[in-house]
Amino acid sequence: MPITLQKCTLADAPQWLAMQIEAYTDYLNKYQDHDINPAAETLEQVIKRMDVDFREHFFILYDGELVGGIRSACYRGTTRYRLGGLFVLPKYQNRGIGQIVVPLLESRYPEATSWELDTLLQEPRNLHFYEKLGYHREGDLTVVNNKLSLVFYKKYLPQK
Repeated sequence: MPITLQKCTLADAPQWLAMQIEAYTDYLNKYQDHDINPAAETLEQVIKRMDVDFREHFFILYDGELVGGIRSACYRGTTRYRLGGLFVLPKYQNRGIGQIVVPLLESRYPEATSWELDTLLQEPRNLHFYEKLGYHREGDLTVVNNKLSLVFYKKYLPQK
């Protein structure tokens, strides 16, 4: 199963947004988190997020076909990185793509000493997924609304 990452450009923003909407709409309907859910973003918001020098967006390709996306960001002047916006389109989920993609993304940044992310507390599969990849819960919950809270995860990497 050849899985690769393809760096996005600003010209890819409309396609990124369409895929993001497809991937996150079920969560939006379930949790009504209109202020933070990627399915509720506008094209202008996606472009603004992409047009930052410390953040990179990648399409996920599975056998050459676009099946999802993932973002990375570096905290300025540090070796701390943030994983964000991982999504796999519904028809490609449960194939182990995410388990390959996260380490693939992490390997692009050998200088990283830690990775951080947040995810939905109410989605046990998400929690298990990140824990299986070596992430550990840290910090407090962020309550988004009466249906949804975010939890913070961190992964420390050995010094090279």
